[in-house]
Amino acid sequence: MRKYLLLYIFATAMAAMPFADAKALTLIELIDNTDIETVEITVKGSVVRVTGAQGMEMSVYSIAGGVPVVKTRIESNDWTCELSLHKGIYIVQVGKVVRKIVIR
Repeated sequence: MRKYLLLYIFATAMAAMPFADAKALTLIELIDNTDIETVEITVKGSVVRVTGAQGMEMSVYSIAGGVPVVKTRIESNDWTCELSLHKGIYIVQVGKVVRKIVIR
C-alpha cells in the first residue's frame, strides 16, 4: 500500500509541474588540421627528423616527469636534430602533432 501511495504522490507532483522547453546547446568548433596533415616526426637512434614544420617549435618531454628536456625552433622544412638524451621514452611535440619516441 505504501508503494502505491508514493507512486500516486509522485505522479500528481509530476502532473502539477509546468512543462519546460529543452534546448540543445549548439557549439561548433572549427579544427585546423593543416599541422597534423603536413608535419612528420621520425626517429632513428637519437636523431629526430621533422618535415613540414619550418618556423615551428619542437618540445621534447620526459615521460618520467613530464618536464620539457629540449625546446628548439625548427629552421627548415626538412630538419634533423641529434638529441643527447639518456635511453628512455620521450614525447615530442611540434605544433599540434605529438609523437612518442624511444631513445635506445
